[in-house]
Amino acid sequence: MKRQTIIEIISSIFLLVFVYICSNNLLHYNSFKSVLGGTPPFIGHAGVAALAIPITAGLVSILLFIPRTRLWGMYGAFALTLLCTLYLAWITWFTPNLCPCDGLLKRNLGFSDKMIVLMWLLATGLAMTGIVLQRRHLRMEKERKRERELPPVVFT
Repeated sequence: MKRQTIIEIISSIFLLVFVYICSNNLLHYNSFKSVLGGTPPFIGHAGVAALAIPITAGLVSILLFIPRTRLWGMYGAFALTLLCTLYLAWITWFTPNLCPCDGLLKRNLGFSDKMIVLMWLLATGLAMTGIVLQRRHLRMEKERKRERELPPVVFT
């Protein structure tokens, strides 16, 4: 499979995930805010976090959608998935009854909290793969563009 196709697939996966996160959290803002307010890092700051998380996911989605900004989108996807993985791992292992996971994976597919952490860890690895592939693709595009340019003509 071509590198560009793999990059498109990875971008599309993250685009769908982050659009879902953005829309779901904004549609269920009060519920999301109350869930966040019950977990240790967000106590007292749940309102800000309940807006910041979906807005950030939406911005990363836009960056992933536009080909010229896709590398920045991949960096954003990596940062979001890494932070989510660390947060969920911390909540799952240190305060097991407080995991805020109640979305598609847990409610509809019956995933356990630790399985959701593993999924986010795999997503972090996928984001890193996307960064590496996108950087290589951009570097190769730059080299091809340089090769196509004609050298200056010098008359002697």
